[in-house]
Formats: sequence, structure tokens, C-alpha cells
Amino acid sequence: MRIPGIFPASTKEPLLYFCDESHISPEFQFASIGALAVVPERAKKISDDLSEIRKQCNFSPTKEVEWKSYKRRNDCVHTRYINYLFDAISNNYLHFHVLFTPMGNYVNSVNGKKHRAEVISKAYYQLLLHRAGRFYGGQCKLLVRPDNGECTAYLPEIRFGLNNTICEKFGYDQAPISSIRPSSSNNEPLLQLLDVSLGALTAVKNGRYINQEGDGERKRLVNLVLQRAKVADIHVSDSRDRRSQNIWNVTPKGETTVPRR
Repeated sequence: MRIPGIFPASTKEPLLYFCDESHISPEFQFASIGALAVVPERAKKISDDLSEIRKQCNFSPTKEVEWKSYKRRNDCVHTRYINYLFDAISNNYLHFHVLFTPMGNYVNSVNGKKHRAEVISKAYYQLLLHRAGRFYGGQCKLLVRPDNGECTAYLPEIRFGLNNTICEKFGYDQAPISSIRPSSSNNEPLLQLLDVSLGALTAVKNGRYINQEGDGERKRLVNLVLQRAKVADIHVSDSRDRRSQNIWNVTPKGETTVPRR
């Protein structure tokens, strides 16, 4: 039975899976990978709605809406993006997934930037396997659209192997990921919609803007995201069967290599 707004009716229909990372620089203990799952028809409507929000908030059409560049003068667009995201989740128009990974357990000043990229690459793989693959692999053709960069460049190369692993692990009889094509957050509204709330949640995971003085507007945005997401404890993972909104705190079990083709 088709669930309006989010799930395709059969394996012949596509589902977009936009994903991005947040807080990957070395001063943060935790990084995150986030994703939005949405059918293409709804993605077009969301993009149009976000464009209208930017116009109503007098936000530059060429500037990226993102958590890290928030300024008080941008409060209108950031607040409305947060409310839009969680309204869409409530209406079953899209799903929101977050994976937190403890970068401090893996990265130090010796192994440095290259190793950080490898750890984030592994987190992308785990999100695609255990969330995109588990949740939707038996129902649709996944069109994965990660933000482009060093951490996602390898993903198209391993699609075949990732599909095999998803099918073996979850018992699917056909490859679920139809394509992996990195996109740019500079011109992809769904990645910008993802970035604002993902950034806020990851800031909380890192202990920022909670019980701290100063930056009252960012604290207000953080509290808005926590309220709308109904997150009582950022350190507690949701059930792996909860699809519409899922927070996953990864527990390290030792170093493993990033899967390759």
C-alpha cells in the first residue's frame, strides 16, 4: 500500500536520498552525516517552496543557506527552513536521518586531515547501508545525491559492492541503489534544507549552545530544532526501525577500512 508523499508504489519508482556532513573539522568531538529521503515530485515542490521562503525573507538567491554561516539578519530564512523541514516530516513528505560518529575516537594530530576524510567516508557508507538500504531497498530505486567533496568522491565507485551488501544483508532480490551522483549544496535546495537542522543537532551533540552564555539567537534556533524534532536526549539512538526521523549514535568497535570497489 502506498504511503502518500514519501514511498514509491513499487520498485520501478525512484526515491531521492540527499546526504551531507556537518562539524567535520578537528575541534569537534562528534561529526554527523544526515540525509533526506523524498520522492522526486515532492522534491520539486519543496525546492519551489524554499525559493519562495528566500524571497519572502529577502535572502540573496545566490547565497547558500547553511548552519555555519548563520547571522542574526538571516534569522527569518533559517527559522522558516527549520519549521518547514519538521512540518514536512509530520506530513510524511520526507524522512530525516542522522548518524553521529565520534571523531575524537579515530582522529588525532598524527593521522590528520586525510584520515578524517576516510572516517567520514566510512560514515556515509554506513548510513547508506543501514538506513537507505535497510529502509527503502526492497521498495524502490534509490537515487543517492551526496554533497560533493573529498568525503563522497569514492561513493559512485562502490555502488555495485554496496548494492550486493544491501541485498545480502536484508534479503532483497534486486539492486536498490540505481545511481550515486554527488551534487553541490550551492545550488541544491534540499541539501541546504538538510544543513540547517543537521548543523543545529550536531552542535548540541558537541555540547554547544546548551547552558552557555552568549549567542542567544543560535541558542534559540537550537532549542527550536530540539523542540520540533522532539529530541529529549541527543545521546540516545532511535530504534533502527523508525524511518520518518532517525537519530543513530555510532558506537566505535575498533578501526575498519573504508569499503572499496
